[in-house]
Amino acid sequence: MKRKLLLIAMFMLASSAQAATEFEDTIPLDLAKIFLNLGNAPAVGIYSDIMEDFPRFDIPEDFSILGSLDQGVVQRVVLATSNTLEEANSLLLESLAMEGWRELPLPNRVAAPQPRGFVPAGGQQPNAIPLDLCHDDFGNMTLTFNAGDDGNIVSLIHTNNRMYRGRYTCAQQEQQRSQSFGMRGNMTGRVSEHIPTLKIPEESGGPGPGAGTPRMAFVSSAVNSLNDVETRSDLTIDWAIGTLYDFFAEQLEEQGWLQDSAWTGSITAGGNWTKSPEEDLNLIAILGIVETAEDAFEMKLRVLSRSN
Repeated sequence: MKRKLLLIAMFMLASSAQAATEFEDTIPLDLAKIFLNLGNAPAVGIYSDIMEDFPRFDIPEDFSILGSLDQGVVQRVVLATSNTLEEANSLLLESLAMEGWRELPLPNRVAAPQPRGFVPAGGQQPNAIPLDLCHDDFGNMTLTFNAGDDGNIVSLIHTNNRMYRGRYTCAQQEQQRSQSFGMRGNMTGRVSEHIPTLKIPEESGGPGPGAGTPRMAFVSSAVNSLNDVETRSDLTIDWAIGTLYDFFAEQLEEQGWLQDSAWTGSITAGGNWTKSPEEDLNLIAILGIVETAEDAFEMKLRVLSRSN
């Protein structure tokens, strides 16, 4: 009888442990440190302000400290702000530059890339490209920006590896980057930088896989080649296929693309477009739409470069 009661108690305990009850406001500090300390990492420090040995800098106005995390080699400071991506980066870079930090430029970096391919009607917040910084005495730091409904978050991630600190000066790191990207810099990203932005109709939605939610897939026609890029999206909408094609065709025209040919059938529609955004760069865009079911469509946009 006792054995039976023990088994019942163990079953009830196991069941309650799998109830997936999320922490709402706070997480016990000891538990948070255990999660962050997995993998035999050094002792973890979690602070409500900035840790003492983090490189000093003046926090600009309109930024507040959410906290900081010290994992030994990696130190992270998290700030909250209402500033936009451009404003936040500009203010923090100015403050850090006063302490001797310098940005390591990335060839072909777009400071604030606009969303490309098929995007929701209201657009979407682009994934901000992290900024890499360097200091000859303190090593390297990365700035990341994440937009949120309740405010924007900026993380300053300092690599505190004393073994490699000073091994390469900032000037040497910048030179290495230039050499690394030099040969492929003329080609890499040139096509993707000119992919048109096609906003999906506001009326789209409803049941069905992928309804109203873009599915992005980037493919290449050759290994390590970015001269051929394809984006895809599914949506459901009560439109004729010709009306849907005309909707996207108007956006292509507004962005400087010229229609070379077009077709519209009962279940397929599409067109070929051309554009020469640079003197030595001629692009072809192929837009295809297929009605896969009633009021359900699959769109593909392929952009590739054409030799002179």
